[in-house]
Amino acid sequence: MILLGKIVNGADTDNTLWQQLESFGLSAIAQGFRHLGLKNDHEINAAEWIVYDALYAYCQEMIKQGKPDGAFDTVGLDSYGRRMF
Repeated sequence: MILLGKIVNGADTDNTLWQQLESFGLSAIAQGFRHLGLKNDHEINAAEWIVYDALYAYCQEMIKQGKPDGAFDTVGLDSYGRRMF
């Protein structure tokens, strides 16, 4: 699924390639998991799967609604995905 790939790519990089707004939320959530006191990366990864399942469901719904780029408009964003106004 292209939308899911764009979101994950943006969360893992500086988001300049796709400027996918959902990427910022995914990045914040992933960082938050690091502060939950889980023992290691394996526990963090296991806990994060529910988020990725929900993200996949979101992407499926966006495609179903005819929004292959997601629900958020990127008009008015600079090359770093920040609002210019």
